[in-house]
Amino acid sequence: MIVNTDKCIGCTLCTQDCIVSDIEMIDGKSHIKNEACIKCGHCIAICPVGTVSSNDEEDYSMDEVIEYNKEDFDIDSERLMNFMKFRRSVRLFKEDDVEEEKIEKILEAGKFTQTGSNVQDVSYVVIKDKIQELRKMVLETLNSMADVVMNKENVPI
Repeated sequence: MIVNTDKCIGCTLCTQDCIVSDIEMIDGKSHIKNEACIKCGHCIAICPVGTVSSNDEEDYSMDEVIEYNKEDFDIDSERLMNFMKFRRSVRLFKEDDVEEEKIEKILEAGKFTQTGSNVQDVSYVVIKDKIQELRKMVLETLNSMADVVMNKENVPI
């Protein structure tokens, strides 16, 4: 990440918001050290004058940063609440293939989803074939883990 010091107004919002303390004030301007930066983008989002940007387009593309504009983005509060309440997972899946475009759209949505102050290490694996074999391996692993957990000899005193 980088700060355009010519535009920086020295408000310290980015410094206060940086969870890894990678931003320091020098001569009343923010400077990102890029030593501990996790490229969360909080500094970009909080800057009131848009002076912070990414210096590595592979990690954080500035083309994907969208400024909030009420005219472009307005959701009725009841509709948003209904969306938030509708959080049930479906475990009865169809045998149909999912189009590549839909998978990419889902992964893109995940990229912009909140992660609890950016402390969750997030990665995705898309599995399209040999699902039954994977299912069997997962169930076997979970069952063996349950055996270990449920074994009273393994419980610490």
